[in-house]
Amino acid sequence: MKIKGIYANRIITSTGRPTIEVTVKTDKSFGKASVPTGTSVGKHEVKAFPKSVKASVREVNTRLNKLFTQIIDSSLNSLKDVERLEKKMGLMEKSLGGNTILAISYAMIRVLANHKRVGVWKLLNPKPKKIPSQLANIIGGGAHSGGKSPDIQEYLVNPYDYKSFQQAVDALVLVHDLAKEELSRKVKGFSRGEGLEGAWTANTDNTTPFEILETVCKKATGRTGVKFRLGIDFAASELWNGKHYAYRHPITRKRVGKEEQIDVVRSLVKDYKLFYVEDPLHEEDFEGFAELNKKLRKKCLVCGDDLLVTSTKRLEIAIKKKSCNSAIVKPNQVGYFFKTLEFIEKLKKNKMTPIISHRSQESVDPMIADLAVAYQIPHIKVGISGGERVEKLNELMRIEQEIKSKNI
Repeated sequence: MKIKGIYANRIITSTGRPTIEVTVKTDKSFGKASVPTGTSVGKHEVKAFPKSVKASVREVNTRLNKLFTQIIDSSLNSLKDVERLEKKMGLMEKSLGGNTILAISYAMIRVLANHKRVGVWKLLNPKPKKIPSQLANIIGGGAHSGGKSPDIQEYLVNPYDYKSFQQAVDALVLVHDLAKEELSRKVKGFSRGEGLEGAWTANTDNTTPFEILETVCKKATGRTGVKFRLGIDFAASELWNGKHYAYRHPITRKRVGKEEQIDVVRSLVKDYKLFYVEDPLHEEDFEGFAELNKKLRKKCLVCGDDLLVTSTKRLEIAIKKKSCNSAIVKPNQVGYFFKTLEFIEKLKKNKMTPIISHRSQESVDPMIADLAVAYQIPHIKVGISGGERVEKLNELMRIEQEIKSKNI
């Protein structure tokens, strides 16, 4: 196949903010893709749009379109061609931005999948064995919420011991509904508002959400048979002022140093049997992560997001220092499909758990669901509310059904 055109549009995300959508057309097929953006953005992430979305769209529709259709070899017949063309785009990163490069790579992969009349996951891995389990944000705080919400950014629920992914999704929907009811009873003035990722936001302290989720998960288990465990995304960089972690709702004190922050996290893991803790310290503190990871002794997943930003170079530092045992995978943090794969492969090689994740300002594109299945990533972090989140879940349910029907 030959690329006949690359076309970009400015679209909006789940929060109404702009992002880019790209269509790649060949003489035999086409593919379309879009990418999200973040609110809580690590300072080491690639620039999504160096100037603006409009500027990146214009760059695609003029300069890049001409390059791909008139100047370079625009053959597109395999993933190797996608990788070759992605490297060419890398030379224009300062004008295109990471989101644009990634969207075009996604679109080219869809061209290949559409030409073969298969899903993206099947193009990348014809015989996957498992569907990832979901990490769902049920109660939110921090930068994703407002008012007097908790300092902790996300209170997460992970289902396990279920018969199908569909059953797990249904059970999480019930948890989300029950959490609304419990918050209405226990939190004065709860307006049933949702944060950026569909999690309930309420004026409460940092520990009440744990108690509410313990209660509702027990009820949901009784009704569905599905078991649950809790996790958090601390997003501690949002609390770090350069000297201390500053709390609006103190768990111990309003301002705590690194050692006390580590003790706070350890206590939460113990008291609420947390299986997952993301970004418990700020994004430069590899040593603090390592100290916490050592003290927890593999009792839970200590996960780096802002710490690592899907960067292989930062992952190498974390591996050397033993900073964490798991990592968030957000492809648009690094801006390249094949750099994302390199990151995933390095995690697995070092026996660390990859967790692919949505972003706070999401598009409806379900690509991370396809990648989770294709590369057998154990967990997918995505909300249970909002069409842009639900589309990822629907895609995973479709894939599960196709795998079960043995049409692969």
